[in-house]
Amino acid sequence: MNNIWSANGHTSSAPAPFDRIAARVSLTAALVVFSIIIFPAVFGFVYYFDDLRMQHIPFRWFYANCLENGDTFTWCPRIFHGYYLHGEGQVGMTHPVHVLLYRVFPFTTAVNIELLLSYPAIFGGTLLLLRRWRIPFGPASFGAFTFTFSGFNMLHFAHMNMVAVVAHLPWLLLAIDTIVRDRRSRPPAWLALALLTASQVLLGHPQGVYLCGLAEMAYAVGAIMISGKATIVNAPECAGPPCTAINAGLALLSAKCMGVAAGAIQLLPTLDMLQRSTRQALIHGDAEALAFAETGSLHPLNLLQFWSPYLFDDRQVGLTTHEFGIYSGSISTLAFIWILLRRNHLGAHRRLALAAAATAVITTILALGHYGFLHKLLLQLPLMSVFRMPVRHIVLCHFAFAVLNALFIADLCAIARTRDTRPRQILIVCLIPAVTALTILFWAGHTAAVDGQLSAVLFTDSWPLAAGGLLLFVILAISAGFVGAGSRRALTILLIVAAIDIASYGLTHIFNQVPVRLTDVLHYPVGGSTNDALYSWENELTLYGRKLTFGYAGLYPRRDADTATLARLRRLPRASLYTTIVLANPAVPLPDSLDIRHTAVVESRLKPIGKANRGAATVIRDRPGDIHVQCTIGSTQLLCVTERCESGWRVYVDGKPGHIVRVYGEFIGCVVEPGEHLVTFRFEPRSYRIGKVISAIAVVTTLSTYAYWRRKQIVHVITERD
Repeated sequence: MNNIWSANGHTSSAPAPFDRIAARVSLTAALVVFSIIIFPAVFGFVYYFDDLRMQHIPFRWFYANCLENGDTFTWCPRIFHGYYLHGEGQVGMTHPVHVLLYRVFPFTTAVNIELLLSYPAIFGGTLLLLRRWRIPFGPASFGAFTFTFSGFNMLHFAHMNMVAVVAHLPWLLLAIDTIVRDRRSRPPAWLALALLTASQVLLGHPQGVYLCGLAEMAYAVGAIMISGKATIVNAPECAGPPCTAINAGLALLSAKCMGVAAGAIQLLPTLDMLQRSTRQALIHGDAEALAFAETGSLHPLNLLQFWSPYLFDDRQVGLTTHEFGIYSGSISTLAFIWILLRRNHLGAHRRLALAAAATAVITTILALGHYGFLHKLLLQLPLMSVFRMPVRHIVLCHFAFAVLNALFIADLCAIARTRDTRPRQILIVCLIPAVTALTILFWAGHTAAVDGQLSAVLFTDSWPLAAGGLLLFVILAISAGFVGAGSRRALTILLIVAAIDIASYGLTHIFNQVPVRLTDVLHYPVGGSTNDALYSWENELTLYGRKLTFGYAGLYPRRDADTATLARLRRLPRASLYTTIVLANPAVPLPDSLDIRHTAVVESRLKPIGKANRGAATVIRDRPGDIHVQCTIGSTQLLCVTERCESGWRVYVDGKPGHIVRVYGEFIGCVVEPGEHLVTFRFEPRSYRIGKVISAIAVVTTLSTYAYWRRKQIVHVITERD
């Protein structure tokens, strides 16, 4: 059979009706699925489950209140006795879009916009990228649909900042492709790459930035290595001659550096918080670090999900569905096999197809973690040991599947033009994996033992559901055969069935818990008593004004005081004065005989403390990161405020800088001289201040470089015309 794809990178003209069918079905499916997701938001509801309930909504509620009241948002006093929340990064507090949303819109509206904005961004970016690779609009629309609503992006719905980082991926690759192969459009693409990188860093999910960085690096290297063409799919009509490999590499490297520097206002605080978190010890790469980094490895039995998504109890072998559910539609499995069998008939797109297939295989192996071998090599790189959940590499596999799906549909449409019967024989081969998977299905359901437990046992009363994925695979394969014979109805059925398959997998997870009105949550708090709240990990309790001794965060802070000591310290008043001081190691538990209301424990020697009666300490201002205490004392005494001590705290006594003293290994304090004094504690972390300066310089430099480059280019074009 002749090549369906022409050698010069253009597709042969596929039948317009087939392309229109693919476009209509894909765009309609995307609109329907997005309408279903957005429907609760239109009526003022919010999604409230998993990390949305535990972390994102409580933190953003605090962030919005700080913006409204003019408070600093870097320090949150509601968890861990105080926490460097900006350094933890999950809110993306300095991202311009977040600042605008939470300043301008009501909280519920702002949360919903931030949460849902990622999905049209993914769809639009993927569609444009696939079109740039010369894939027809209809198949490209279907590829965009499959990535937008893939298993990763839908199951990680509650990880809103991670999905937002992933939403940048197609746009980043589009900018890289433009820089490499189109010299005339290089300046705006360079600026876009820098700003997109900065946006990713500011969103505060380093692992998401790393995952996208893997794809960017691989694509950039591959594109540059194809010298002359400088792209995976050659496009002769691009304006301007192709740039050299050195120029392209320097442009890409400088744009990424400018973007990272522009995100320093978030990056430096995150690195600072990392050094002061429990993950700090993992940086050195010992056995403990290796065990942590391999937490969340994908068990190989989960690969059966590619054929049967509902095979296992709770959909996966592992603890959580949103992490170990890796399904991205049966059509993705079919497309992968089809492209491998048809690789020699794809013309100029053969290189793209093989690159996407290789990406799917490599990233799946990376997702296996300690069950594979590639992840151990990655752990040799600096800071890699602080990331857990290697299963998240599967997002790149799903992106590769989207490319393969688009090529699969495009090839089917092209075959339909000739109505060639030979490709139908290939479909018989496509069914072999389904038979193999069915055999393994029986084996897994009866004999597989995972970590000593029969957690891979099938639903005993839901065999039709478990086998449904295999049946769906067969239906799609048969439909593809009829499409190759020229049936438009078969193409419609194939696309609709595939869209329903992908959408239902994600939507059933998202709507497993009903959206709620935030006002109802605030009026009817859940949880136990106030004392129970002090020990709780449920950050949602902070919505009701409770302050937690512990909490839930990505970077858990190191605590010198032990749990028993923290339990006793919760009884202290907000501000206390001490005349009796004990020098001791804060890591040693306090003896039961010690009266914490009258005796303070410090870890370094202080100037002599007076023995006069304790004075009065009154808190006159208590805002996040800004605490004012009015002290009236007759001798030198130690003031203690029950706010966790971090290096960013500064103390001012009557406006003059003082010295922070760590009390009980947990709280901030300072020595106060006799008399009446206003003691001010402010959280002013150096990492934030330096990061802000670097970001400002980087943004100005980036915009100035672009303006100069663009002006120089315009002058050069005018000179050439003259």
